[in-house]
Amino acid sequence: MKPFLDLVGRSGASYRLKLAAPDRLPTTAGNFVFLRASASGEQVVCCGTARSLTRAAGLWTTAVEQHRANRIYVRLNVSREAREREHEDLLGALQPVMVAAELD
Repeated sequence: MKPFLDLVGRSGASYRLKLAAPDRLPTTAGNFVFLRASASGEQVVCCGTARSLTRAAGLWTTAVEQHRANRIYVRLNVSREAREREHEDLLGALQPVMVAAELD
């Protein structure tokens, strides 16, 4: 299990996210991805932003049951403008099956 995940957005910018436990997500605002990792590779199944990353836990069960997600990675980002910009950049490159924009 990798402690960090580097993703590249449509713009070419690189974003480093840190592995997090579903039951111990930070209360800080930020971006998150749910990842399905297997022997055949990795796929981002959900990309989102939240004012408190603990809100991402509400989508976790769906991501696990419907898309076999098995990792959560987070990027702390207090600035709403930065979160939204990075979120749109990642969406453009990754095209995940689940999208969560600014969970309250």
